[in-house]
Amino acid sequence: GEKVSIVPLSSKVFDQRIREDILHRNVVYLTNKERGFENVKTKTRAEIRGSTRKLLRQKGSGRARRGAARVPHHRGGGKAHGPVPRSFE
Repeated sequence: GEKVSIVPLSSKVFDQRIREDILHRNVVYLTNKERGFENVKTKTRAEIRGSTRKLLRQKGSGRARRGAARVPHHRGGGKAHGPVPRSFE
């Protein structure tokens, strides 16, 4: 492009030393924001409410073997290896 005009900049504002610590914190903040992992959290099987008792007897019911209701492969169970809030600093 063409030069339209020249704007004078104040040396009081733009002639300062760059604070690398503040610049680093802003870059980390913006990259974390792009990732989208701010406060995402799912419950593991330890955090789900409910009993840890065995749902059915091991033998004799004619149905499949079943453990606790909180395991990840049952409906309403905890998430195995789900997202947790982390710091990427």
